[in-house]
Amino acid sequence: MTNTPAQKPPPWTAPATPPGAIDGLGLRLRHYTPADAESLFAAIDASRDSLLPWLPWAGFSHADVAASRADIDLFARTALTPCDPAHRALGYVRGVFDLESGSLLGGTGFNCINAATATAETGYWLRADVRGRGVITRATRLNISHGFAPQAEGGYGFRRIVIYASTANERSCRVPDRIGLRRELHARNDRWVDRLGWTDTLGWAVLAEEWDRENHTLR
Repeated sequence: MTNTPAQKPPPWTAPATPPGAIDGLGLRLRHYTPADAESLFAAIDASRDSLLPWLPWAGFSHADVAASRADIDLFARTALTPCDPAHRALGYVRGVFDLESGSLLGGTGFNCINAATATAETGYWLRADVRGRGVITRATRLNISHGFAPQAEGGYGFRRIVIYASTANERSCRVPDRIGLRRELHARNDRWVDRLGWTDTLGWAVLAEEWDRENHTLR
């Protein structure tokens, strides 16, 4: 009996049409539309002080509703070519909405996609007035499930999903720990955070075969 050598799979390619919404855990995750511009601006504007210094874009973007509308237009373009070097930092940008009321709660998505390994990074932000309710933990679980869903089933078809955060951002670090993701990285003093200086970076990861998409949790 001879062993068949492993064959390297082809690189990940973006779906022709960005995946639609996913509902679950009391939330809806979907790409923004122009109609979301006012609520997106309001959510960010009311939360700027707490989004900084972790999300530097909160200090200069979404200055008004028109700017949020322009960014939503940009997000729609980057979602068509998420691996383009000019779009890689944004990739797929999506909103987190309350499933019952439809109100915008925060944001998530996938960026820094490595097509060769079918790996995507995810992150998150949340409106200041809805924190402490487990929203972003549920949103991240749902987002991971959508990320691992095959493209033929309306998902993104990733093989591996990662999260990175500064150790100083304790709230963000608690999310992957609560979910039970594998901590794979502790890099010393490699991340500059305005107002704080150099900080450590933690990194977590999960593979598609380790994730239960039906229940949005680790197997």
